[in-house]
Parts: sequence; C-alpha cells; structure tokens
Amino acid sequence: MSAVRRILGAVLTVGGLLILLSTGALYGYGLFEQYQYERSLSAAGLSEEAPAAAAAEPTPAEAALAPEIATPTGTEQPSVQQASGTAENTTQATGHPQGGAPTVGAAPRGRPRLDPQPPAPSLPDSFDADLSALPTVAVVALEWDYPSVPHSPTATATPVPQPTATLTPQPTATPTPRPVTPPRRIVSPRIGLNAPVVEAPIQSGEWKVPKFVAGHLEGTAYPGQGSNVALSGHVQSIAGGNVFASLDKLKPGDEVRIETAVGWFTYVVSKMRIVANDDISVVMPTRREQLTLITCTGAWNPVTRDYTQRIVVTADLSSAPGAGNAGSRDRPSAPAR
Repeated sequence: MSAVRRILGAVLTVGGLLILLSTGALYGYGLFEQYQYERSLSAAGLSEEAPAAAAAEPTPAEAALAPEIATPTGTEQPSVQQASGTAENTTQATGHPQGGAPTVGAAPRGRPRLDPQPPAPSLPDSFDADLSALPTVAVVALEWDYPSVPHSPTATATPVPQPTATLTPQPTATPTPRPVTPPRRIVSPRIGLNAPVVEAPIQSGEWKVPKFVAGHLEGTAYPGQGSNVALSGHVQSIAGGNVFASLDKLKPGDEVRIETAVGWFTYVVSKMRIVANDDISVVMPTRREQLTLITCTGAWNPVTRDYTQRIVVTADLSSAPGAGNAGSRDRPSAPAR
C-alpha cells in the first residue's frame, strides 16, 4: 500500500513540473512574439511618434499655397463670424504670428481650406426691430360639443308572482299499536301439540329450558312485535318431559297457533333444518314476524350431557288478533289424538 502511495506521489510531482514548464515556455514565446512585432513596426517607420510629427509639418502643397493666402502687413481683412443667428462685418488687424504668415479669421492651424464654404446668409437689420409690432396670433382650442344621444332605458322584466301551490296536509292514518303480551300456550293439531308456554330465562350464559312445558327464550320477540318469536322444549327426557318430541313431523303448510292475553296468533310452517347445538343465529331478530321452534336432535354426549344438534322449525305469521280470521279469542279445538 505504501509503494502505491509513493508511485502516485511521484506521478503527481512529475505532472506538476510538466505543467509549470509548459506554462513558462508559452509565456516566453508570447514575449518573443511581442518583441518581433514592435521591431517590425519600428523598421517600417510606423511608430506612435511618426503620425504626430507628420501632422505638425506642412506638406509641399501647403507651402506653395501659403504666399497666395497671405495679405500685406498692416492691412485689414474682413472675417465672417456667426453668433446667435446674426451676422456682423468685423475687421481685425492682421498680425504676424510665429513664422511671419498672416491668418485669415479663425482658420485652423495646419492645412488651409481649398474649398471655402459660402458665407451664411445674414438676416436683415430690421430683424432686430421691436417684435411687439407683429400681429399676435392666438391659439384657440376648439371643443366640439357633440349632441348627446339619449340612452334608451333598459327593459327590466318585472317578475310576475306565480301562484304557489299550497299543499294541504293530508291526515295520516296512525296505525294502532298492537298490544304485546307474552305467549301463554302453543297448539299444533298436526302433531298433537297442546302445551303451556312459560319464560325461559338466561342463566350462566345459557337459556334454562323449563320442564314438561314450552319455554319462550328470554330476549326474543313476543307475538305481535313483528320479529322473531323463539320457543324451545325438550325432546325426550324422563326428568324434563317430551313436549317437542314430534317436532320433526311438522311439514311446510302446517299451522301452529300461539295464545296470548289478546288472542290467538296463527303461523304457517315454511321450513325445517338441523343446525349445531351452539348455532344461535336461528334466534336473532328478523325484519318480518316469524315463529321459531327449537328442540334437540343428533347424538347424545354423556360428557357434556347434551345432544350435538338442534331441529329448527320456522313458521311465518298468517293472522293476528283483530284480523277477522283464525286469529280470535276462541279456544282452538282439541288436538287430534
């Protein structure tokens, strides 16, 4: 690594020396060219002092013309002078300047004028007269008064009030709320079902299904509330009874009636399905009133002491109390045996 550094330093040093030498050579060459140029100018007689000396010395033609221009000593010669737009004839004594040559007016030194300019025209003496005698010209600013053109009035549309339609509020029929009471009995002639209904409360996160009767699951709708009315009952139990033992025999179109304090609600079976024992979606609220009947099915699990599945029967509301049909306060006929 150190050897590389030494080589790199030597290369940079040599390069710097070469740059200095080339710069000095170029500078010396420039000085030599300048010396050659000045030498050539001096040899040709074109130095800076030559033009000034040539201008100071008169040419042979100027020397030949000098006696013709000169005037006798002591005589007067008119000269033309121009000042402020007037011309005057003045005379001046001709002197003898250096060299004994007379001057004409204010002629410049050196070469005389071979083609003298004509004298400037002089104004008459009356020009200096009083200018007050001249007529005065007044400059009048004329202002034209154009006839004004009346502007036509802009036609403005006058809004015409339009008759506003007044909406007469129509009386709205207020639906009479149905009396809501808990279910008291369930009847289905198709399977010989006729049993009381009591409330099935929630205990330890589970519904406590009553024994030997049907139970209305707490938290679900009551008949007449327009949602899901859920009832549950045991299928086969020595200690709990078998109120829903024949629930699997219901068919679509069969009627199930629920008695309340206000009358009977009639539902028509629409479907039956089997779900897992922990599926609670079947008891969730619905947009339309329906009846849901639930009982156990599947295999018995001795560890959990529960069946593995559930039978779910769904029935849609067909009539309600006050509709003038099957929903009346009359007690239904005894179920067929």
